[in-house]
Amino acid sequence: MNTSFKNLKTLSVIGLLLICGFVSFTLFTPEKVVKADPIITYNSVLRIEYPEEKLDDPIQVDETFSVPFTVYYSTNLPEWATGAGKFILFGQFMLFPPQIHLEVETSSFEEWASIGFDSKDLLPSDIPTQGMDPVPVTANLQISPYREAPSEPQFVNINFSVEGIKFIKGDRLKGFSQTIRIPFTPAYVPQIDVFVDKPMRVAGPREPVSFNIRVKNVGNKQTIVKVKPVNVPQSWAPVINPPQITINPDEEETMTFSVVPPYSFGWHNEMQSMQLDFEPYPSPPSSGREYNLSMGQVVTTSVRINNYGFSIPGFEFVAVIAALGIALVIFKKKYKK
Repeated sequence: MNTSFKNLKTLSVIGLLLICGFVSFTLFTPEKVVKADPIITYNSVLRIEYPEEKLDDPIQVDETFSVPFTVYYSTNLPEWATGAGKFILFGQFMLFPPQIHLEVETSSFEEWASIGFDSKDLLPSDIPTQGMDPVPVTANLQISPYREAPSEPQFVNINFSVEGIKFIKGDRLKGFSQTIRIPFTPAYVPQIDVFVDKPMRVAGPREPVSFNIRVKNVGNKQTIVKVKPVNVPQSWAPVINPPQITINPDEEETMTFSVVPPYSFGWHNEMQSMQLDFEPYPSPPSSGREYNLSMGQVVTTSVRINNYGFSIPGFEFVAVIAALGIALVIFKKKYKK
């Protein structure tokens, strides 16, 4: 009787152990352990600093402009999370700092500028805990606008992120990401092309002459073009209509330069050359110290007017024959004497 009871007791214990083992295997399989998140988690933080005043002035095209960035990495890990503390929190003694990533969103400007960091992946020197100073890392943002870059305020989005540190499968130390918007303006490229229809004309005294002039804006911003006659006598009554024009990029406008030759413009083979200077400025116009910097190179063109004169085809030949005849007559008279 006692033996049977003992055997029953033994079987009961073995059965209980088997049941507990099955329940443990079902509830705590390796897969479920791996998917489990740590009970206690900590946070990472990034602080970004850069000299904003460096981006106040326009950035010259076809040049590389650098802006230094400093990223400060900090966490709220407890102060004891060093040495053995790292093993307690993360299960490893050799724990390397996570990388900090810098990514520039290029889709909005990739056709007219090259913008990026000289180093996109940065490695902090340590994992800071509470009470420690943030760990800094540095990189330079390099901005290179092309000549096609529109000379208007632009923005570039930059994503800053730091990886987390895992414990089993979940993050014991969570990562962090932040996007900031950086303003910049490509410099104005004042560039125009000037075309004159029939720059050489023939006219007589008091005969009005008009030159049609086409001006094209090949710069990167809306441009004001002013025209200045250089060596045109006031007696020719010069008129420029309109005196200035405003042209959008890659567009063309027309203006007219008109003169009226004076009465004195009637001698044989007389000619008058006139120079016109075209000065491009940004629209709206700049002021103060930026005025001279924003003015583009002056484009010069010339027009010329010849008079009709009193020459008749063959007149010179007839005059020569007549002079010879007169000389011959005079010679004969002297010979007879």
